Amino acid sequence: MSIIKAKHVEVSLEDAITSISRAVNTSNDIDKATDVPPAFKIVAKRLPLVSEILVSFKSSFVQCPDIFPDLRQMADDCRSLGRDLDDIFDITKPDDSKPFIERYRSAVGQGDKIEDVMKSLLMRIGDIAKVPLVSKDQLNELKAALKEVRNAPPSLEDPKSGHIFNNNSNGIQPIHLGEGHVNISHGSGPQINSASGGNFHFAPSNLA
Repeated sequence: MSIIKAKHVEVSLEDAITSISRAVNTSNDIDKATDVPPAFKIVAKRLPLVSEILVSFKSSFVQCPDIFPDLRQMADDCRSLGRDLDDIFDITKPDDSKPFIERYRSAVGQGDKIEDVMKSLLMRIGDIAKVPLVSKDQLNELKAALKEVRNAPPSLEDPKSGHIFNNNSNGIQPIHLGEGHVNISHGSGPQINSASGGNFHFAPSNLA
């Protein structure tokens, strides 16, 4: 493995460390936020471990030249995930314009919730973490962190799915989800509906 490739790995790890460090700094305001789901505090508590392990990678990766490509890819992924966490934690800063949970839901959209991003981050690091890159204690802490994040209650409830109706024939498909009566005519003749009582009187047809 060439020195140039080793340098590439080192630069990628430095970028990942910087990205995670920013997320850690942003998460320091978590205690000032109100109505923040427990997952936010769990992630904030475990983030420094990620930074610590990345630093350990940087100081010892030269011992494992056979995994340089994997290390570099992992570092690039961690940099991206760190940015995602930084953006999410930034939402927790006090803002009187609208409730936090609304800001969070709007920011996340169809993307991953904070616990999902953190889970991806920990799993990505776990793909590489081994002695001598990290200590046994760090490996145990990493496993404990992943378990805690996996068990964290959802920071957002998944939106309820709507109804799906399939019509596999050529006929009509009446659908009514509201209240009240639905009157449907399948024939070509007139359809007379009434919710009132009493008699109906019809004049004779001129076509008889």
